[in-house]
Amino acid sequence: MAIESLQEAKYTSKSDVWSFGVLMWEIETAGMVPYGGVESLELLGYLLRGSRLAKPSETAPEIYKITASCWETDPDSRPSFNELVPILERQVEEGSDYVPVVIDAEHEDGEEDHSYVNYPAGV
Repeated sequence: MAIESLQEAKYTSKSDVWSFGVLMWEIETAGMVPYGGVESLELLGYLLRGSRLAKPSETAPEIYKITASCWETDPDSRPSFNELVPILERQVEEGSDYVPVVIDAEHEDGEEDHSYVNYPAGV
């Protein structure tokens, strides 16, 4: 939750961007619990001291830079969703270091499920 949301119960598109950054981090970590070692009552102090979710070891630096930009203390310093869209699109287009791996599964009802995972090239 964004600092201003914790302090003032202020919810805006910029606090949504903060939450989007946390969602990106959860995706990058394959579902780890954000702020796992921080007690709920300590979260505001943790964030006010400048602490943020650490870069996952498998996350490319340029992706983490985008993720971390969503957690700027000053909401006006965070990107807007309109700014994030072309940045993320560019990352997808330039993602030549990654190869898509398709994992197909068939459910009992015969429906197919397709999951897509990116692994660094050469892995």
